[in-house]
Amino acid sequence: MPIKTDCLMDAAAIVAEREEMLVSAKYAVGAGLSTTAASCAGSVAFGPVGMIAGAVVGSVVFTLLSRGKFKSLHNIIKYDLRPKQREELERLLVEAFKDFTVEEGLGLVVDVMVLLRNKKAYNLFYKVLLQFAQKYFNTVQRNSVENSQLANHSLKT
Repeated sequence: MPIKTDCLMDAAAIVAEREEMLVSAKYAVGAGLSTTAASCAGSVAFGPVGMIAGAVVGSVVFTLLSRGKFKSLHNIIKYDLRPKQREELERLLVEAFKDFTVEEGLGLVVDVMVLLRNKKAYNLFYKVLLQFAQKYFNTVQRNSVENSQLANHSLKT
């Protein structure tokens, strides 16, 4: 039975929103470079202690410069995916959910809310989103680890 991909994409966007997943392709490289440069400069100037201090300073500077430059994966899924990226995410989701049954919320018309209440499905959405975001955006950040439904397996309804 064919799976309706629009509903899977909606559910994926909901999981990304609940998990507060943020992505940034441009700034991940900058973070590494700024921290490395500051660490090297500190090491040359002050030895081992300078390396540690340089890494800390580089991290703090990058954090301050990159404020507000991370984008919500939810918004990217809903509004900013290129056609090729959308097709790839749909393919990953269909592949991941090919063995789900109607009782688990998957059928010709996907019941998004039933699917999201299913722990196995929720975790699968999360894993597919991480895989997709790491491939296309190089980095994924979550706003708060303690809010993770995946970590404590308690789903909000």
